[in-house]
Amino acid sequence: MSNTPEPNSARPRPSHPMTQFFGSLLGSLIARVTIFIVMIGVVVGISEWKEAIRKAKISQTQQQLERIVEEFAQDHDEQGHFVRRELGDVKDAWGQPCAIRYTTGTLHDEVAIVSPGPNGRTEGWGSWDDIRAVRKTPLVKTEQAKIIAEKVVDVTRVAKKLIEKK
Repeated sequence: MSNTPEPNSARPRPSHPMTQFFGSLLGSLIARVTIFIVMIGVVVGISEWKEAIRKAKISQTQQQLERIVEEFAQDHDEQGHFVRRELGDVKDAWGQPCAIRYTTGTLHDEVAIVSPGPNGRTEGWGSWDDIRAVRKTPLVKTEQAKIIAEKVVDVTRVAKKLIEKK
């Protein structure tokens, strides 16, 4: 008989119940946190992808409207009024119909083409996300030019008198 102890490798030592509990809890927590982080990454990725598509459509629509309004702005009469034409069946990048508006001001004529934009709505004549292309042309109005010239002369006379009094 020998006095040497037998090696412990023959029988596995049972682990403590608390170690088993916290080990499985920690493993479960790590797995859940990992899944949560992956889900956040997917949501952020999808959100950035949708935003990139939205920006591309805005840019595409803006370029389209700029080309069309530039073409329409070429047609005006000798006084500067734009020749009123129908827009036709022009749709933006979201498939929504665009609208055209002509406005005559005191000193200029204006043509504007508007897309409803990403939300697809135009409240009145424009909402916050509408996309516009606008061109203006000065109006040649002899009567108005005479009135403005007279007012400039009157203001100049008044200014001269004020300067002379000082």
